[in-house]
Amino acid sequence: MFKTVRYLPIVGVLFGFLGGCATAPTHLSDKDSSSLTGGKLTVVQYEPDFFLPMTNTKGMFAVVGVAAAIGEGKKLVKEMQLVDPASTIKTALSQSLAEHYVMDDITVIPQIKDYENDPKAVSAMAGNHGFVLDVRTFGWGTMYYPFKTQYKVNYIAQARLINARQGRLISAESCTINDKYSKQAPTYDQLMANNGALLKTKLNQAAQECIRQFNAKMVGGATAAVAAK
Repeated sequence: MFKTVRYLPIVGVLFGFLGGCATAPTHLSDKDSSSLTGGKLTVVQYEPDFFLPMTNTKGMFAVVGVAAAIGEGKKLVKEMQLVDPASTIKTALSQSLAEHYVMDDITVIPQIKDYENDPKAVSAMAGNHGFVLDVRTFGWGTMYYPFKTQYKVNYIAQARLINARQGRLISAESCTINDKYSKQAPTYDQLMANNGALLKTKLNQAAQECIRQFNAKMVGGATAAVAAK
């Protein structure tokens, strides 16, 4: 039900990527930043949304085209062993938080299937103790540039920090990768060649850029975030 509802927004924006079910931005205050020091950290990663390899032919057929792309995306993820960038983001961001806030007690929960929006329910995963970092990929795939033969890789992720003792969201940030057109952009075949080598490279680049953005916004509080701009 959750994913079916979101077919239409994806068709409507043609990979401008949603965020419709993501949490509204909440910037980490200096007070909440200070409270993280020495705390326990539980790390949660949810299963990603479907990988959506939109082509110009699929884009012409709206819902039917998206349905075909979803089927193709599942096949590509399995055959090419595509790795959800959120896994890389989760690891790097949890390490940054642990180092900055001297967090020695870190628990990583195995990947969870369904996204949980309620901070109190997420807090329960950590036994209502310490803090929770949760990360999810809300959109990933390929999209064609209008009236061009080249393609781009689009990506959107969300990272949140939750005070598990209080069941309270203290930070929520999103990262969107949606490259502008350039003549050097690859064709679809180039992205998929060699078992998706270029596609995997671009997904990793998206992960690294999101790590940079999340570190700037979520590590050090409001004062550090302003200084990083």
